[in-house]
Amino acid sequence: AFNKPKVFQVEATNNCNLACIMCPHSEQTRKKGLLGIDVFKNIVDKGWLAFSDFVRLHGMGEPLMNKKVFELVEYASKKDIKTEISTNICLLDKNKSQKVIDSKLTQIILSLDGMTKKTYEHIRVKADFENSIKNLNYFLDLKKKKKSKIYTVVQIIFMMETSEEVLEYVNYWKTHGGLDEI
Repeated sequence: AFNKPKVFQVEATNNCNLACIMCPHSEQTRKKGLLGIDVFKNIVDKGWLAFSDFVRLHGMGEPLMNKKVFELVEYASKKDIKTEISTNICLLDKNKSQKVIDSKLTQIILSLDGMTKKTYEHIRVKADFENSIKNLNYFLDLKKKKKSKIYTVVQIIFMMETSEEVLEYVNYWKTHGGLDEI
């Protein structure tokens, strides 16, 4: 007997809209692109994902930059494969929030690194704190309103820049509805 991998990771894209200080995205030498539905179907249909509990559709990029990400989720779901994305929230506007809620996505990680505009925008270069908070709150409110079962995680990366805010972050978000994990 062998232990199967818990997670299979397939990048929806390695493009990103930000330049975060902790991310090696800018150092990658791979060609940037989007995962096409045909390539993903081939991976699924050949049985590669059968060895895992679920597939992560993220890696070095922002999955919401791939307009086909919901098609990927839908195809995996038809094959009884659970899916996850991790997003920097910047592109999670009302339209994409609705698409996430309407999709068969199993889990979403909402990355918000900081409790203040200064910390957040220092870490998440090119991001707008107020817009990200607005997007996050809209998504969580919509999730509650629609009674969505998507397992929802809000995440902060513990690093020197965030260390002073982690406790406040946890205390703030544990009182907010719509979250399953911090």
